[in-house]
Amino acid sequence: MTDAQLATFQVFFEDDLMDGALPFEWVYPRTGATWRFTFDKDAPYSVAYLTPLEHLVTLSLDGEVV
Repeated sequence: MTDAQLATFQVFFEDDLMDGALPFEWVYPRTGATWRFTFDKDAPYSVAYLTPLEHLVTLSLDGEVV
């Protein structure tokens, strides 16, 4: 991710999902199935700084089809 993408993700996680406490939904484009995800409470995500402009963000999620 770029710095801007990481900042957008962090706002989504912290504000929209109340620090990962709330679930979010995503529609799988191939099947149209809706998935509901929750972040792992202990280690929701990690950020590895690859270069000054690139970050590797790894998410720890549980998901189910709704």
